Amino acid sequence: MNFFITLFLSISFVFSNYNQFNQAFINVSKDQSSSIVSIISEKTEKIKNMFFFNPFEDFGFDDNPNQQKRKSKSLGSGVIIDKDNGYIITNNHVVEGAEEIKVVLFDKREVKADIIATDPLSDIAIIKITIDNLQEASPGNSENLQIGEWVIAIGSPF
Repeated sequence: MNFFITLFLSISFVFSNYNQFNQAFINVSKDQSSSIVSIISEKTEKIKNMFFFNPFEDFGFDDNPNQQKRKSKSLGSGVIIDKDNGYIITNNHVVEGAEEIKVVLFDKREVKADIIATDPLSDIAIIKITIDNLQEASPGNSENLQIGEWVIAIGSPF
């Protein structure tokens, strides 16, 4: 009988902690969701026509008359890190070589963005939008963390 009481108490303790743990993730997601944006970047790419062979391609002649151009789009997400200046952090591969960048905010507003800085090595980019009523993310302080603690990375690709 004591075994069943102990088992019941242990299970109820585990599930109550699980619900509190789960609720913490839900709360952070709700509080920070308005600082997450979707990013659509557009660029023109040159593609090779596989039906034509260019014998001069290997000698540095890049102007292949058989190359075709097409518009391509990259999709990604970003996080507003400075609401006053409109700075958003995202991945470099999302905006690299982009001719036009559009940001879709949590409230469905769409605005054009400019690239401020990129670092291809770390795959980080900063873009800027000019619009009012932004909500910036509240980052944590990594100095307060201990090894083994849980952290949350927010974003919403697509």
